[in-house]
Amino acid sequence: MNLTKIFLLAITFILLNYFESKSQFISVKFQSYCQSATEKTQQPEPAQFSNPANLSFTDSAYIFAGLSYSRFDLPELTPIALSSALRLNDELHLGLNLTGLGGSLYNEFFSSLAFSYSFGKMLKASLSGEYGRVGIKDYGTRNFYNLNFGAILCLSENLSAGLSLKNFIGNLSSIYPRNRFLLAGLGYSPTKELNFDVSANVLIDKAAGFCFSSKYALNKYFILRLAVLTNPQIVELSVKSHIIERFALSINAAYHERLGFEKQLGMVYYF
Repeated sequence: MNLTKIFLLAITFILLNYFESKSQFISVKFQSYCQSATEKTQQPEPAQFSNPANLSFTDSAYIFAGLSYSRFDLPELTPIALSSALRLNDELHLGLNLTGLGGSLYNEFFSSLAFSYSFGKMLKASLSGEYGRVGIKDYGTRNFYNLNFGAILCLSENLSAGLSLKNFIGNLSSIYPRNRFLLAGLGYSPTKELNFDVSANVLIDKAAGFCFSSKYALNKYFILRLAVLTNPQIVELSVKSHIIERFALSINAAYHERLGFEKQLGMVYYF
């Protein structure tokens, strides 16, 4: 059995065995809620860490800074993010992601370092480590560590399959247990400007949903992304603008079926 068949069978097994009807957990981290397994340039930039193997498609280094002000109209929930990616050589890419939220009642900090390697043109595989710290007033501070894995298999020039598993070896910290999250999907690009992706977002043993997303480059200045998550029901719209050379503005808006609206703003510098 070749590598392609093994990869597709693994994704099929995941989809058939881990779907339940419960709602997924929503983190307060700065990130895209509608996560896609195969998109090569998701919006905003830190969303590519949903599958760290996407780093292998980075053709230029960048630094990203983002802010989500008053998430769901709560001023206390205003996470910020810093992200960077660097191409070390033709095979190896490096990515760093920092996101945090400060407050008197609740605060958290997350950092991750990812390495992605290209095994030829067909397979991209990545490993990342994550450190997190969460503090709650009168309850102290807890630290935890995760290991994450990601892979993208380019089945053809237009079709690809992606797989990502966060915290795949279980909890490294028994004090602050973390759930395992799995992302698996297929992507199709009929043209260089247009991309479609359907991915399973699975909080293992707890909840699961499908994410349907589409990304379209209107021209060299504007990129649009529309995504829908089924559980919980979330609609997400992103716009990325390259009006100034080496700079890009990223705007992301999301509507959650129970929590309401959220907006994110980011700036990218390419070098």
